[in-house]
Amino acid sequence: MHYCVHLITKVLPKEEEIEKIMEPYNDDNVYSNEDESKTVKFSWDYWVIGGRYGGGIKLKIDEDDEEYRWQFYSQKPREGRLFYSSILKQIRKSFPGLRNSEEDWYQYLGYQDKYLYVDGARIKDILNFEDLGCFICIDINQNVIARETWDGKNFIINQSFDAEYKKILEESKDYFLTILDIHD
Repeated sequence: MHYCVHLITKVLPKEEEIEKIMEPYNDDNVYSNEDESKTVKFSWDYWVIGGRYGGGIKLKIDEDDEEYRWQFYSQKPREGRLFYSSILKQIRKSFPGLRNSEEDWYQYLGYQDKYLYVDGARIKDILNFEDLGCFICIDINQNVIARETWDGKNFIINQSFDAEYKKILEESKDYFLTILDIHD
């Protein structure tokens, strides 16, 4: 199954940082001892930024907003940026010789309607939390909440997930949320 994970960090994370945060939840690490009584928050055998939930975060483009530098052109993509797009990363990987800057691709991400659809952004700038479908949230302190956990025999539904998630978001407005697609 695929699950949508919301990872909250102080700064927009690099993939290596995400990998380090996610490592304890790798299937090999979670089930290495085969402890049947162990409660498992979640595990994964594969994860990717965005994935089937790619481009889910909606940002308003305000061309006068200097913080996002919508009209700033640079040949150093991702440097000093406040959002993450797996589509832009894939374009760079597939066409490494391209001299286009990141902004040249905005029109394909929704720039023409004054909204940009990305995989990671500062929480206070996200417009569509109700559409994001979070199943697992990893907060700034790497605490995990999940809609369901496995107790070794049954799935246990977390009845307070929505309230806990809302509280985490309220306390993390100046931090960043990155959407991960995990498979288990």
